[in-house]
Amino acid sequence: MRDPYDEVPLPGAPLALALCQMRFPLAPQLVADEAARRIHSRLKDLFPVSRPETTQRIEVEVGPDGPSPKAPVQESAWLFETIDKSWWVNLTSDFVALSTRAYISRKDFLEKLRVVAGAVAPEDAVVVRDRIGVRYIDVVDEPDIINSLSVYVRPQLLGALAMEGAAEGVTLVHSITDSILELDAHARIRLRTGVVPPKAVIDHGVDPSGRASWFLDIDAFDEQTAEFTVDSVMAAAESLASSGYQMFRWATTEQFIDFFGGTS
Repeated sequence: MRDPYDEVPLPGAPLALALCQMRFPLAPQLVADEAARRIHSRLKDLFPVSRPETTQRIEVEVGPDGPSPKAPVQESAWLFETIDKSWWVNLTSDFVALSTRAYISRKDFLEKLRVVAGAVAPEDAVVVRDRIGVRYIDVVDEPDIINSLSVYVRPQLLGALAMEGAAEGVTLVHSITDSILELDAHARIRLRTGVVPPKAVIDHGVDPSGRASWFLDIDAFDEQTAEFTVDSVMAAAESLASSGYQMFRWATTEQFIDFFGGTS
């Protein structure tokens, strides 16, 4: 995606969750105790807390009658996190992910991601990555914005919201659009946006708001299989993060940027 927008710091940014997930072929040995200890030893300066977890993996078997899910398989997984739980790393048998609810800047996020990639890359079980995605979820529940979304959000994203007030006595409660945008032969952006009622779950990693909310969920991903090296991961992540930010800037207006403390 082209870069017509410079990065503008937003002191009051409504970013509820930022994450980067790197998927690779199934490697159960990666979550064995010995391997997990090695990986955590490379991460513990940033993520001192280590917790074993259990996840479920569902496989799909394709037979003469079509695909059918197998019984869920219980698997070991690991959580490495900061003491205040604001940053964390999830390690499973087929992905590693860095997540935060305390995003400061793209530079800071990518520096921590480099550490995470560097903790996994030395493991023999991880040879390639099949997918890498950088995702940003913004959530706004400010009534001033919710009641005037057309001022803060591009009209192309309003969808059914543009019908608000078209019929007397009718109030829009829930409206979500879900789009896939192709960046090149391997990279795409999944763009979800809309308005949801109080206490609606936007994503399991985002705490529901007690008020009606508008959200912007940008997931930039690359599904090209490539060698799992720190340099390869970082090159892809930097490109995807840039594309995600450009999408955010395109989706929001100058009034949105100004509202949250930036100067467009």
